[in-house]
Amino acid sequence: MRKVSRFLLFSFLFALFSAAHALQDPTQPADYLDSGPLPPSDETAPAPQAEWVLSSTLVARERRLAVINGQLVKEGDTLDGAQVVGITPLAVQLKTAQGALTLNLLPAGVKISKVKRPISQTGASP
Repeated sequence: MRKVSRFLLFSFLFALFSAAHALQDPTQPADYLDSGPLPPSDETAPAPQAEWVLSSTLVARERRLAVINGQLVKEGDTLDGAQVVGITPLAVQLKTAQGALTLNLLPAGVKISKVKRPISQTGASP
């Protein structure tokens, strides 16, 4: 009887785990097709970047960094044929073959106001 119980338990667990392997990821898009890894590219030089995306900047006393198209750059670096000329808290200046280009961290029309005095917390308990 014990052998039969163990056999049934192992059979059930095996069936459970083999069925779990075939389950589809619930977060996967409905039209997703897994075609495997992409073949290696024969191109040696990267294609020029058509669109520049500034994600963030860091401006400190000792360093100025920015993330452009997912790559960390500093002043003087070259990214896809463009030289990083300057980094400010809200923008990055690039020098490209077509001329100067400014990447803004915020969309046009967004105004930034500075706080003139700190907001006091009246009535708040520590």
